[in-house]
Amino acid sequence: MEVISQEQDLVDIDRNETLTGPKVRLFCLVLFFVAVACTYLQWYPHDYRSFKVEDSGLFLHIGQRLTHGDVLYRDIADNKPPLIYWLNEFGLLLGHGSPGGVFLLCLAAGIFTFAVVYWGLRHYVGWPLFIIAGCWSQLAFLTCAFHPNYTESFSTASRASGRAIRPRTAEWREDHILCARTGCPGSAAVLLACE
Repeated sequence: MEVISQEQDLVDIDRNETLTGPKVRLFCLVLFFVAVACTYLQWYPHDYRSFKVEDSGLFLHIGQRLTHGDVLYRDIADNKPPLIYWLNEFGLLLGHGSPGGVFLLCLAAGIFTFAVVYWGLRHYVGWPLFIIAGCWSQLAFLTCAFHPNYTESFSTASRASGRAIRPRTAEWREDHILCARTGCPGSAAVLLACE
């Protein structure tokens, strides 16, 4: 009788560790990031046609001109800050002239945003709630975005990283490196879109 109760206790302990252990958390996070990646795949199968319309087409055109040696704001210009064009230029170089490289940058920015938000909120929000909220936000993004090559796709990542590493007020006076670490992502957001 005693052996059965000890075995039952061991089974209960193992079951609890299995449901809340770090392996389950890692599995859920990997599954979540795969889901984020899959939401971006809707733009892949159509030869990136949606990338060539609206602002994205202009970003790609200017990025292509930059890859051919034109100088931004001298040879070609638009009303946006320069970082979105440089990112499109880098994406086109990465994809050997294909918008696929820009698509990979957009995917990386999306995954980076959620990783940074999770890192910044992990002490305040449980990971199951974070995963549910992340899936809802991805669905909201899908309903309003024709393509991921918006300035908001990249500026959200820089804003999220700025908020995640933002030091407390008392630390501002003590450590100037913290100020610089917080200011760099904020500056990147301004270089993407003056909003």
